[in-house]
Order: sequence, then structure tokens, then C-alpha cells
Amino acid sequence: MVVFTRPEGFDPAFRVAGCFLAFEGRFLLLQRAEHDKSFASHWGAPGGGIDAGESPAEAMLREIREETGLVFEVADLEELGAGYVTIDGAGKQFEYHMYRIRVDAEPELVLDQNEHQNHVWVTAEEALELPLVADMDECVREVWFR
Repeated sequence: MVVFTRPEGFDPAFRVAGCFLAFEGRFLLLQRAEHDKSFASHWGAPGGGIDAGESPAEAMLREIREETGLVFEVADLEELGAGYVTIDGAGKQFEYHMYRIRVDAEPELVLDQNEHQNHVWVTAEEALELPLVADMDECVREVWFR
């Protein structure tokens, strides 16, 4: 479950950053590898864990570079806020920092095949029809419809 106002007593075990890379009314989703232990073959925005000593923005730029081969600057990031996630049943909590980068031309991607098997540029409506990683549907709704 994800909420977009920090709950009282929220104690995240880790932090994550994700980015909606936007081009002409669509945004990039990456399909996780079939062998991925968490949500194999599901779709999600580029992103990943924030390392110790790293800001959410620095982590976002690193993850985009690692997952797509694209290089951006901090000034390219539009901060969209954070989601506060509680993993149902486990009680584990984490912060999900959301960003958007708008590009003027569809970029050439170089996917890390160990992590992702495919990519697609979709509208928010199209994204909601795909098998998404946990809580990505609520993040799409928060960013694109509210």
C-alpha cells in the first residue's frame, strides 16, 4: 500500500527513487527480467535503491544511467514528491521518491539485459493495463491524474 502523505511513525527500512521519463505525452516503462526475484516480467519506471550517502536525485541519475544508458543532470529532474509504502503482510516500509524528466526526442536506450528485457513508451491509461510492479499503478495515478 502506498500513500502520499508521510504517516505518523513511518519508519522506512530503505529508500528508493523512480523516474517517469516523459516524451510526447508518453512515459517509459521497463519490463523486469524473467529471472527477477521480485515481480519478474512486470513493468515499472526506471529506478532503484538509494545507496548510503547518496541523495534521492543522485540515486535517480545513477539508476537511469545503469538501466537505460541515458545520462542526465540534476537540473533535468522534476521532483514529484514521495510515496510512503508499506508492504502488505510484511509490515516493511520504504520511501519512494518520484521524479520526471521531459525529453524532446525519443532517446536510444541501452537496456541492462540482466535487469530488464524490454521497454515501452505508454500513456498513463495504457500503463494501467499492464502488469505493473507493486503500487506502480497508484504512483501513475498520483503523477498523471491528480
